[in-house]
Amino acid sequence: MGRMAGVVSEPTEATEERVLTRSGLARARRTGKTLGRPRVELDLRAAHALRAQGHSVRAVADMLAVPRGTLARRLKEAEQGGSKRGGAQTPS
Repeated sequence: MGRMAGVVSEPTEATEERVLTRSGLARARRTGKTLGRPRVELDLRAAHALRAQGHSVRAVADMLAVPRGTLARRLKEAEQGGSKRGGAQTPS
């Protein structure tokens, strides 16, 4: 029976840790800290120009040496009028 007490108490510790982590992240956001991985530098003007010349997203990504997914996401964000996150972007 003593072994069961340890099993029952673990979810409480995990829950407490999760609550503390979330509150710490919320505090960091309130104070203006940037969270997460830094954005890849990307010249969207060059990407748009190459796409206008008829190059595929894959070809443009290879030419600019950026991941295809990153390029596709950033082009879509620009199309929708801005990015979801702040970060590095070459000015227009």
